[in-house]
Amino acid sequence: MTLGAVCRIQEIERMNSDTLREKFLSFFASHAHEVVASSPVIPRNDPTLLFANAGMNQFKEV
Repeated sequence: MTLGAVCRIQEIERMNSDTLREKFLSFFASHAHEVVASSPVIPRNDPTLLFANAGMNQFKEV
């Protein structure tokens, strides 16, 4: 690792998962992406979806 890389790593602010998620979503929203509400991996009361389909549950009515 170079000295420059060490200096850049030290400049990164520490953040919790909520802050990281907000920054991530804000970045994509600011680049014309639509932020979609999260949903559970296992849908409640839905016998038609019995597997995790790569996190696409938010696009299925649950």
